Amino acid sequence: MNIKPLVSVIIPFYNGVDWLIEAVNSVLNQTYTNYEILIINDGSKENMDSFLLEYEEKIIYIKKENGGPASARNLGIRKARGEYLAFLDSDDLWTSDKLEYQISEMIEKNSSWSQTSYELFGNRTDGKKVNAILEPKLFNKMLFISNGIATPTIMIKKSSFNEEKLFFMENRRYGEDTELWVRLSKKSDILSVDRVLTKVRIRGSNAGLTVIAQLQNRAEIYDDIKGRKEVSCGLIINYKLCNIVYKIIIFIKTNISDNKYLIDSLAKVGYIIPYSIFKVYKKIYIRKYN
Repeated sequence: MNIKPLVSVIIPFYNGVDWLIEAVNSVLNQTYTNYEILIINDGSKENMDSFLLEYEEKIIYIKKENGGPASARNLGIRKARGEYLAFLDSDDLWTSDKLEYQISEMIEKNSSWSQTSYELFGNRTDGKKVNAILEPKLFNKMLFISNGIATPTIMIKKSSFNEEKLFFMENRRYGEDTELWVRLSKKSDILSVDRVLTKVRIRGSNAGLTVIAQLQNRAEIYDDIKGRKEVSCGLIINYKLCNIVYKIIIFIKTNISDNKYLIDSLAKVGYIIPYSIFKVYKKIYIRKYN
């Protein structure tokens, strides 16, 4: 590839400096060499002295008050100098050809944003592949059902943020990335690269895996999608059901009992019907658009 535009790699960090070292090394080992690494320290209380001693000259290090991963990524976007942005979570890894292969695909196909397939590791998930959805229409539909995008697989032209003033929503604890992908998908189709270029670490406490987190995410999304013509009425009703279930659970937790086992059990029971409906819609869309 003759043209080598600068890629800004944005890594939000809060805890787990040993994993951060692994993540940074996976960037430093890239075959594509025209990049900058922005580490956004989101108010971590960990001692970073030894890390900075080793990596300070290889990265751009920015420390801020704690505001969550969305605010950290947004700060990274504002500070980035690259024509392209790539996101990496501090506990995940890239294959050595990730940047080179992905950016070459984007340039060749004149794409403004892209995702890749990825592999899970940790917590007994080693080697499980998650395929990127290749058909744009199916991708756009699936965003409202099951967000299969891992943020560390995303690469996007910075101009997409500048032109549309698009950023991650900072007032959400979960699903802030999904909401951004929905807005981006309205502007242009995503390019899906069916090649494993990212390794996503799964921990027992991964927020995206807990039922209560899923319910909260769906409840917040309901406020965004109600009334949207591109979302089926049945799906909107199902999101409303998630919203109701989540509010009931929060009421119980606040006013009756905050016992973790009880709350988790209620969340699992309350999510059975909505989850089943989402699975039905997923099968319908795969048959229709794949």
